[in-house]
Amino acid sequence: MIGLAVGVIVSIAALAGGFSASNLMGPLTGGLIGVGAIVVLPLLYGGMAFLMALLVSWLYNVAAGLVGGIEVDVK
Repeated sequence: MIGLAVGVIVSIAALAGGFSASNLMGPLTGGLIGVGAIVVLPLLYGGMAFLMALLVSWLYNVAAGLVGGIEVDVK
């Protein structure tokens, strides 16, 4: 959801830049960047979240192996 929200913001900013008169690459460039941001940013955020989850779970397993982990008694 964060990637989609940021993608919408980047899309609006790119469209605003695409309509400016000083754009050297053409008026449709901003629109293409905006659409690309809506597609790419959610995938990027999802991939980064996956990598961070892998890293944190690995760090937890290393720390749990060193100190013995957490023991829970359920009656």
